[in-house]
Amino acid sequence: MTHALNDLRWSAMKILATLYTTAVACAILIPGCAAPTRTGPITYHTFSLPDETASDNLWNTSKDVLREHMFTISHTDRRAGIITTAPETSGQLFEFWRNDVATATDLWDSTMRTVRRKVEISIGKDPESQTTRLTVTVTRERFTTPERQVNNSIAAFRLFGYELPQEQTGQRISPNDSYWMADGRDPALEQLLLQEILEKSQE
Repeated sequence: MTHALNDLRWSAMKILATLYTTAVACAILIPGCAAPTRTGPITYHTFSLPDETASDNLWNTSKDVLREHMFTISHTDRRAGIITTAPETSGQLFEFWRNDVATATDLWDSTMRTVRRKVEISIGKDPESQTTRLTVTVTRERFTTPERQVNNSIAAFRLFGYELPQEQTGQRISPNDSYWMADGRDPALEQLLLQEILEKSQE
């Protein structure tokens, strides 16, 4: 039993050491990065489409770009020109195959805390010029949950469950105490998706 406890303690120490090393590496690689803005003007572009074929190509390209960035399309309305995705938890630093964040600061942010994003693309008539208007909106949410009491190495393995009490009150935590909180938009990712859609729809 003592041997097993020592193994658990050693494993917990290795996990903490890995997290610390990662944090230090990121602090070195991403020095002085300003926090990305979460507000600002709507991200859109207006242009003319020559025919219905070009319109269909823009529609299909928009869906393809979302899938390439690992978003799952949850709803499409061709008549209204709306494409929406399901909320997706954003990639972390070690998930090098993910490409659903646009800046190094956002990558660091989604590594240190749980963040998810949802995309809405709107394709319709611009009210002023009557040309086609392509709008991309990325909304962010961050997961909020009470801090747990961690008094030993074994408790560290229960950090993300509901067995440990709250750090401040000592009361038992329930799933209702955790929720997703609105955290603004992601204009940087909006611009990235917009540019890719425009470029690939012209290929």
